[in-house]
Amino acid sequence: MLRIAALSVAVAAASYPTKSGSHRISSWDGTGLTAYSEVPVSTDPAEQFPVVIFVNSWDVPGIEYLVKTIQWAKKGYVCVEYEARGWYSSGGQVDAASDKDIKDVQAVIDWTLATFNVSNQSAIATAGISYGGGIAALSSAADARIRSVLSLSGWTDLLQALYWQNSVAQAWGELLVAGAALPLIGREDPDLKTQWKNLKTHTHMDEVTDWANRRGVVNMLDKINKNKPAFYISHNHQDNLFHSSLDLVNWGKLKVPKKIDLHQGTHASAELLGLLPGHTADKSAAAHLWGNALKWLDRFLKGVDNGIDAEAPVQMQLGGQGFGSDYVHFDTWPPSSGNLTSEQLVLGPRAGDFGTLGADGQAGAADVVKFGKKSGLGTGFLFIADFFRDLFPITAQLNRVNKETAVVYLSEARAADTRICGIPRLSGLRVTPSEARATLVTYLYSVDLKTKKGHLVTHGTTSLWEAKAGEAVTLPTIDFHTCCYDIPAGHALAMGLDLYDFLYEPASTTVTVLVDYDGKAKLELPVVPQTTVLV
Repeated sequence: MLRIAALSVAVAAASYPTKSGSHRISSWDGTGLTAYSEVPVSTDPAEQFPVVIFVNSWDVPGIEYLVKTIQWAKKGYVCVEYEARGWYSSGGQVDAASDKDIKDVQAVIDWTLATFNVSNQSAIATAGISYGGGIAALSSAADARIRSVLSLSGWTDLLQALYWQNSVAQAWGELLVAGAALPLIGREDPDLKTQWKNLKTHTHMDEVTDWANRRGVVNMLDKINKNKPAFYISHNHQDNLFHSSLDLVNWGKLKVPKKIDLHQGTHASAELLGLLPGHTADKSAAAHLWGNALKWLDRFLKGVDNGIDAEAPVQMQLGGQGFGSDYVHFDTWPPSSGNLTSEQLVLGPRAGDFGTLGADGQAGAADVVKFGKKSGLGTGFLFIADFFRDLFPITAQLNRVNKETAVVYLSEARAADTRICGIPRLSGLRVTPSEARATLVTYLYSVDLKTKKGHLVTHGTTSLWEAKAGEAVTLPTIDFHTCCYDIPAGHALAMGLDLYDFLYEPASTTVTVLVDYDGKAKLELPVVPQTTVLV
């Protein structure tokens, strides 16, 4: 046993010279794929190394992972990164993670094993950020040779990513569709634009659903669980594209060795920072996740007993405390008994500036909310606001919110510090829309009661598409993005509601909504003890 342990330490610490290369791979259908390799060079002709196949992110060239491939090849990994079909100099069209893309991954694996005789065909991983992370996960359902997956800011449910809780992700969707058609960058399959148009107009939804479901990891879980690759998932709390709440829920359905880290930041922000040369900030989210990713591969591809599989499988970075904030860890999700309680706050009607948010609901007249683009609530600028929110919080002056286009519910001051970790939910909200269609957006704030300024913690949304005008309807439960956030004693919680945020295509721009109060509309907060272990 001591000899095995010593060998594991030696393997983990090894540093090899490497050889780089540029390649043109002929895929399964003859499509040419541009690839780059970084391969360790050993003095032992019998030595073999695990293989890591990296897939590029949307709009990003194949040299995206150059820093990591050099670093990891020196540590004994055969690294191949390639540009998925339709991107840059690779052939074909951007097919948005269709079966063609999955077959490409298999073809790249075949090529790698045939080209580099130092490759260990029993130790193969797929990896990627965003688009690449989704393809990495999907490929593990199709190919049992893949023994580990690094899905970094990828998706589990593509339909819900673009149509989160029935709201169309217009800001990110427009960016993605436009990016796939940029000259010299992408050549999109025309069907991509067709399905996006269908989604925005809420037409041919059966086609949209079928298109997205064929690309959804959540629909491949049975195959993934059968193949049993070791899954490492990294995601960011404020990811407004591939929503963190979806990843956390679907992570629980994986029946494989698994770990998930949730960081502060927006889509792919923590992951991309770790690709910069010389990034060594020990307590940053980037250092945390890339360190865990390599340890994960060392454990499951090399057999190094580094303890990562014995660590807490769920870790969440605290928000509002800077880039180097601590991580709270949990033994599973939902956490075991005693580590999570659900605090329920009931919504009540507005009196003055605020509605009520407390243990007991209050009956009262319905609040009227009209559509408007300047309510005073919001999620900030796309990508930038969430990227820097720990330095420059997204705030709202809640006592000055436009009362025609929004309503804000305010709690009493917190008697003690409160740590909210997980997925807040709003259930039982009953509304009466003036039209068949309406989009609602909800915001959770930590509020300084002296100034009434709220710091945005997280948000959620839902849309109605086929309601009956003038008839009350109880909305489905609205999930917010995951969060892990400390509300200081003396601060209050607030929930804002309006009918527009630029992230989402409004179902209607002329609708008015009446919000009813019958004591059943509740904000459910996942509260964990302040003593929950920090790492």
